[in-house]
Amino acid sequence: MDHIVFIGMPGCGKSTLASAIASCTPLRFVDGDAEIEKRTGEPLSVTLSRLGQEAFLRLEEEVLVSLPLSGTVFAPGGSAVYSPDAMAHMKRNALTVYLHVPLETLEKRVGPLDARGVVMHCGSSFEDLYRERAPLYARYADLTLETEGLTVREVLEQLLPRLESLGIARS
Repeated sequence: MDHIVFIGMPGCGKSTLASAIASCTPLRFVDGDAEIEKRTGEPLSVTLSRLGQEAFLRLEEEVLVSLPLSGTVFAPGGSAVYSPDAMAHMKRNALTVYLHVPLETLEKRVGPLDARGVVMHCGSSFEDLYRERAPLYARYADLTLETEGLTVREVLEQLLPRLESLGIARS
């Protein structure tokens, strides 16, 4: 294993935790949403609105499968799990960690969904999205972390020894 991939719902802390791990290990942090924004030159929400969901998901898949991930701690967007090809690419030689947070906590964290560029069916609620994606995250996860009520430091204290035992993220 040579990299880590964090998956989970918007607001679960993927980018925050990935950045924290990168700051205390030799791994470099890569954010999937930021890579899409670099490619398009516009915020994710604008791209999603301009392209529509299907074309956005194709773009996301194209960007994700093109990224070299060796030596990284990677935080893709929450919709990455809709692409088996992207997930296969990300999981190759990786530990995939699902950051599980209860729905009620996520709803408090995320704020307006259109401002975040969240892929979801028209007329769906955040709860609908949660119920749709949770089984996908669980399917792709090598490890599920329950992070409710934990600080970033507390999650790091749980995760870093596991990563080191697997030969990933030696500081």
